[in-house]
Amino acid sequence: MRILAYYPTVYMLELFDLDFLQRASAAWNIAMTFFRQDDGDEEDGDEEEDDDDCTPDPLDVWFAALPALRISVVTYQNGNPCNLMTVLPNLPHLRTLNLTDADEPSIAALFDIIGSSKLTSIIFTKVDDHPPRLTYVVITTAMDKTLAKQFKQKPVVSVALRHWDLRGDTTFFAALSSSKTLKKLDLSDSKIPPLDSIRFGVSPVTMSHLDLDCVWNDCNLRPVVVLALAQGIAHSTCLQFLSFGWNLIGPKLIKKLIHAIVHSNVPELNLDANDLEDARCIVVAKCLRQTKLTKLELATNAITVVGALELAAEATTFPQLRNLTHRQQN
Repeated sequence: MRILAYYPTVYMLELFDLDFLQRASAAWNIAMTFFRQDDGDEEDGDEEEDDDDCTPDPLDVWFAALPALRISVVTYQNGNPCNLMTVLPNLPHLRTLNLTDADEPSIAALFDIIGSSKLTSIIFTKVDDHPPRLTYVVITTAMDKTLAKQFKQKPVVSVALRHWDLRGDTTFFAALSSSKTLKKLDLSDSKIPPLDSIRFGVSPVTMSHLDLDCVWNDCNLRPVVVLALAQGIAHSTCLQFLSFGWNLIGPKLIKKLIHAIVHSNVPELNLDANDLEDARCIVVAKCLRQTKLTKLELATNAITVVGALELAAEATTFPQLRNLTHRQQN
């Protein structure tokens, strides 16, 4: 245990030893990661359950003990986090919550927990209301009311909402984009509202990390969104990482986007799978020396040897570029 004293946070993966957790928590913050627990094989039903057996389930006992620990990070993956939801409001040190592939019994209740918490980092990936009792309108209203308030009143620094439909959440998104403390925003595979409706892009982006990757075709960024983002990116001195992977931006918008990059300080840019082909690859190559890029990803853009040679020629005269990805171009 002594070696752990050198670390401000101890990361625990699938550790259910309460004695160890309690001893560790006495001196350090704990970041916990756990997955859905299997209930075991179902019985054939030959044996009747003893109704008088009131012995608590060991997992319930384990969850009940968590509020006494200094837990700062919780990651839950796969399944229904019922036990976790009952404990979350009682974790005073919790600052980061990561739910992935979770069938949440009530998303509205989850938002209420967030609204009364001190969370500064929220990561939700494919969190479904299960069973689906809430309509899209109800969920949208809950997000606009509860999460928007969270961003206005509390110092949230990191948000990831992957695989979400945010097209109707204009109040929430306006609060998100106008946050003074938000540094990392990941909306990969999410549908976002028209940014011009919330005046996004009027001032330079103040975030350091912005991820808008898209794997599913129906989540591709629309032209009006890309143009609004370009305005916000231009003259940004804070943006350190920008990802537009798999958005099929196309030839017309890539020029606007690259022009914005030229006028920013962005060092890392991901343009994987954006239909660049040779013509737009050459446009990017010609602008390299005007940027601050140190890392550029151009995978899966149908670039032939013509575009690759042009890109290589420009890259050799731009030593600042330390990492160039150019794979899967067939």
